[in-house]
Parts: sequence; C-alpha cells; structure tokens
Amino acid sequence: MWRAAAWLLAGTLIALASLAALLAMVAGALEVGLLRSLLAYAALFVGVFIALGGILRFLRAG
Repeated sequence: MWRAAAWLLAGTLIALASLAALLAMVAGALEVGLLRSLLAYAALFVGVFIALGGILRFLRAG
C-alpha cells in the first residue's frame, strides 16, 4: 500500500512541478523556448501516467 502512495505522490509532484514551469512561461517569468516547453509538457505527461499507475496500484491493493 505504501508503494502505491509513493507512486501517486511522485507522479503528482512531477506533474505539479512541470505545470508550475509551464505557468511561469505563460506569465513571462521564465524564458520560453521550444526545447524547454517540450520538456515541460513531456514531464507533465510522464507525471500524470506515474500518478495513474499509483491509483491503479491502490485499486489493486484495496
């Protein structure tokens, strides 16, 4: 059960960090570049799927 919580927490933190970077780019606080925005979107995508994996582990464990 704690592994599922760790997966969910890790995925959520990755997704929130990349979302914060994307919002900083939109607000103009962070320089916008193609590679930087692609990496932020990729990290958001990966973070969401890691969090989904944690949710699925919760469902299987419970």
